[in-house]
Amino acid sequence: MRYYSLEKLINLFDGYREVFKIDNHSLMLLQIDGQRYAVESSCPHREYPLTASDVVGDELVCPKHHYRFGISDGQ
Repeated sequence: MRYYSLEKLINLFDGYREVFKIDNHSLMLLQIDGQRYAVESSCPHREYPLTASDVVGDELVCPKHHYRFGISDGQ
């Protein structure tokens, strides 16, 4: 496994979202309530981008089909 530096901590803030392409993966780095997460950047249902997703509690809600994903565990 390789290490990738995505962003400097000083640039992160609550509400931060940015997509990074690493090898064959497209990851979204986001910060919510001081916690940082790296998640797949598109919905597995129909590959819709999650960059405009809503955050409800600890879930991302796909803006297209309203699928919900746990930010911390992916369920």
